[in-house]
Amino acid sequence: MDVIKIIKIFTNYRFCSDTANSTDLVRSTLVPKSRKKLKEYSGTVFFVDILGVGALTQGKIKITQEDFIAHRFRFKERFSEHQFCAKLLVKFRRILTTATQERKAVKVAQLSDCAFIWSDNADLVVNVAREIMWNALFSGVLCRGGLHFRGHNIKFNFCS
Repeated sequence: MDVIKIIKIFTNYRFCSDTANSTDLVRSTLVPKSRKKLKEYSGTVFFVDILGVGALTQGKIKITQEDFIAHRFRFKERFSEHQFCAKLLVKFRRILTTATQERKAVKVAQLSDCAFIWSDNADLVVNVAREIMWNALFSGVLCRGGLHFRGHNIKFNFCS
């Protein structure tokens, strides 16, 4: 399934939250919008994915107290891979929100540990992609991403 088809599917949904803060990842859910036909979209699309979340949630990576401290995540007496992953996703959501909140021409769809960012304005998408990747790297969230520009696919990884 190519990126444009995935975006067509998810642009027919909106986030609904049972809290006042619509960026609250844990309590937000996707719900269908009206049953209108999907529109063809021609623009630039950026895809970003957090590395290692699958292995983390499957218990293939052991999380220690030092991991929580390194990311400045709070925990009480116990901690788990799932708790760490949830906090990592909240951090990822903040990075996405920071990079896109002032740019109204950019659309964002976050699906767990990945996100699609798209717009008709290619320069805007490239600048948002750059900001997301740098902020993720500086925050200790290792990501990979790809850029689709009207028929050209550009893939890149940022790992430290």
